[in-house]
Order: sequence, then structure tokens, then C-alpha cells
Amino acid sequence: MGYGTRDKTVLKQSLKGKVYFLAKTYDKDVGELRSEVCASNIGRLFGFPVQQSWLCHIPQHSALGLRHSIGVLIQLDVRRQRYTKRGQFREDLIHGADLISIVDKKFARVKSLKEKRTVYTLMSAVAAIRKYVGLHPDAHVVWDQFFELLAFDALIGGTDRHYYNWGVLQNADTTKFIRLAPAFDNGVSLLWKLEEYGPQFLSNPWTHEFAARAKTMLKKDGGGKYTLHGVLEALYQMGDYEGSTIAGDILARLHAVNPERIASTILKNVPQSAEFKTGEKELKVVSSYAMDRLELLKGVLMKISKTP
Repeated sequence: MGYGTRDKTVLKQSLKGKVYFLAKTYDKDVGELRSEVCASNIGRLFGFPVQQSWLCHIPQHSALGLRHSIGVLIQLDVRRQRYTKRGQFREDLIHGADLISIVDKKFARVKSLKEKRTVYTLMSAVAAIRKYVGLHPDAHVVWDQFFELLAFDALIGGTDRHYYNWGVLQNADTTKFIRLAPAFDNGVSLLWKLEEYGPQFLSNPWTHEFAARAKTMLKKDGGGKYTLHGVLEALYQMGDYEGSTIAGDILARLHAVNPERIASTILKNVPQSAEFKTGEKELKVVSSYAMDRLELLKGVLMKISKTP
């Protein structure tokens, strides 16, 4: 989870094996910090596997090799060491890029991360998962977990789910599949560039037009990107989802939560601070956008699951 353009450092590793990972964004992108924490709270509200995160100050940032003093503290539920008293084992994160490289030689040959994005398609990710499940028969649940990850992106408007922003967790000693990693690096979401995106959304918030056009990084084979909702439809049409109820299961979970709780959850759990651009005004706009996205996600899940 150390890829990307942001300053990052491991701040603490606990005896129980949980690593606390400090992700720092540049001052000009402070809205990404706000979105990271808002996305974490919204995801947990609706039962999505997502890392817990907090806004924070880092007085010792220079000593840690960080360029700025404010950031986000992210709890990574990944065990990096054995804890024999509890019978725990170390875990490895296998990034999507590594999984895809096994089955897609064109993707593997490209060295530039920027160029890799041009050959990063939905079908390359699907082929990688098929290969992995073929080697780990007990990993079939990863299909539903991958769909759930993309549904979470659709909820928060997350447009940065590149090949280093998802992966599977394995037992480091036996390579036994554990689960798809909880959603991480979720800052490019929820109107993170609020000064630019906010007016576009607020100009006509009830038409869903702005929210509906957000696109995933997963490309179509013929070129172009899927929207965050279109990729869910395309993925669910794969034969690998025959008999799956994940779309209906997620829909039921969404219906069980009062949409008004989005605003109350964010206002309660995200500190209001001008430094982090998390004043009540900003948080209410983010909440309205999330509610708009929620309605869109419900609609596509109803269509996919054929729920009346």
C-alpha cells in the first residue's frame, strides 16, 4: 500500500499485528484528506469493508521524512508480523497490478505507471481474478468482494481505483487466500476538489447529471472508460456472477440505513477545521453529494438484481 504520489510512512506497528499507516497529501490537495475520512465514515455506515481513518497533525513530520504537518492516519488491518501468543500469522497484500501481470503480458511489459493505466481494462482485472480463483479454489468469494469494492466507489464517487489501489490478502507463510483487502486510498472521491466540483454539483443537484458522469479507471476493451455505475452492470453480466446475490445483498443493506444518517455521521465524526477544509458548509455539501450518489447506486443495483 505504499504506492502513489503522497508522502507516506509507517507511524506505529502494534503487538497485535495491526499497522497504522500515515498518508500525507500535499497542501494544495487538502480536500483529499477530507474525502479520505468522509469516505471511511460513509463506507462503515453502510457496511462496506473500508479502512478507518482520522485527520491528524504530525508535529514530528520532518523527522519522519514528511514534507507537511497535516495528514490522515489510516488503520491498516493487515498483520505484518506473527503474534504467536494469539496464534496469528503474517499477511501479504498482492496488488491488482501483480495479479494482472500474470495473465496480461502487455500490461506486464509496460514499465511506466502512467502508460500502464492506458492498458488497464475491466477484462484484464476479470482475467486476473479468474486466474487467482483457479489457483485458490477457496477464493471464489473474491468475486462478490470485488463487486462490493466497485459498488463502494460508486457510492463515494471514487475515481482512483487503479491497479495498486486494490488487492488480495494472503497468509504470508502458506499463501492461503484470506480476503480482498478493505478499500484503501479513497481520497479521490466525494468532491475532493470542492472549489471546482462543488459549483458544478450544486448548479443542479437533483438531476444526478454531475454524479452520473464520474468514471472508473477501468477501461473498456474498445477504448474509453466505464462510468462508476456502468462498470457494475458490465461486471455483473460476467458468467462468474451466475447465481450471485451480491447486488441484492448490497441493495438491502443500503435500504436499511436512513439516508439522513450520512450527514449526521459525517458531522459527528469529522472534526470541523478550516485547516482541513472541513467546516459545516463543506461537510454538508459532501453529504448532499453522497446522498445523490446513494440514490443512483440504489437504482443501478435494482436494475442489476431485478429488484422491483
